[in-house]
Amino acid sequence: MCFQETSFYNVKLKDINVKDCDFTSSEFNQTKLSGIDVSSSNIESIATQPENLKGMIVNREQAVALAQLLGIIVK
Repeated sequence: MCFQETSFYNVKLKDINVKDCDFTSSEFNQTKLSGIDVSSSNIESIATQPENLKGMIVNREQAVALAQLLGIIVK
């Protein structure tokens, strides 16, 4: 599924399967991603508040990119 450049505002995500989805440049405002497995999806250039990322399931590469989004420098 393709959700490129989509805005999610105050969405309650529950029991959702996001396998192989494309969320490139999407915004997640006031949308908690806890328990959502995006490890097989493209989350490049997403925009969200740091508190929305808590509990989101990602792969290693995504974790590094999200760390950079949060201003963390990874060596």
